[in-house]
Amino acid sequence: MEKVEAKRVSSQDLSIVDQVALDLATYLENYPNISFALKILSKDSGLSEKTLRRLINKENNPSYQTIFKLYMAFLDTEDESEVLKNCPKVIREKLDRVNPEKIRKAVPKAYNFHELINSHPVISEIYVLAGIEDVSVSNIVYRFGQYGADCLAKLEKLQIVSKVGRGKYRLAEKQPQLNGAILKEIGLRFIDRYLKDEESDLEGSNFIGFFAEGLNIEGKRRWLEIDQASFLEKVNVANDEKYKGNELMFSFQGTDNISEARMDLK
Repeated sequence: MEKVEAKRVSSQDLSIVDQVALDLATYLENYPNISFALKILSKDSGLSEKTLRRLINKENNPSYQTIFKLYMAFLDTEDESEVLKNCPKVIREKLDRVNPEKIRKAVPKAYNFHELINSHPVISEIYVLAGIEDVSVSNIVYRFGQYGADCLAKLEKLQIVSKVGRGKYRLAEKQPQLNGAILKEIGLRFIDRYLKDEESDLEGSNFIGFFAEGLNIEGKRRWLEIDQASFLEKVNVANDEKYKGNELMFSFQGTDNISEARMDLK
């Protein structure tokens, strides 16, 4: 079915939440049935119908990953630069401000990256390593055996990594969008494999922290702001040439309320 592109209206006075809700409503007007439209948009964007309904109802402030997925679907493109060029100004400013990644992202249609790393957890490790430095087949085999080499070949076949020299690979130009489920899967994998609790008492070795408390809405908002600012500062340090080195590091953050996931909205 040919995609119907929404005719978006932009106003400098609109917030991110209002602009996204407006563009969603405009998109849905192109279909006679809202439920059918949401199914189509969910399939094209990779966002759940539950998430889309919350955005329509202005219940949540969308993350930059969610915004990219949504506007890629609106614009029928897999190119982030196309989104930045054609999305409303308030959306573009949000994406420019919080998206630190240099590699273009897309919602892949040939495979499901979450299912891929869930079925083959080693792939998540190879994916991260290839994003840090060029990885060699010999190093992958040393770490993971022949199974690792097979996973590397799978990544090359899906064009997630590309060959850059004799037996060496790095992430290709266009990469899958990493949603919350994928980031959680990768983060838990690295914590389980590489977070060395026995070294937590040695200053300068690693960091493990956990804290829980009852907060009001403003307190929750401040926690999330601090998390995002801290994450972006780590990215800035990692991108600074004076801090580049051979010690491969990872950092995983997660903050949420202590309650089960809500049921899908109907």
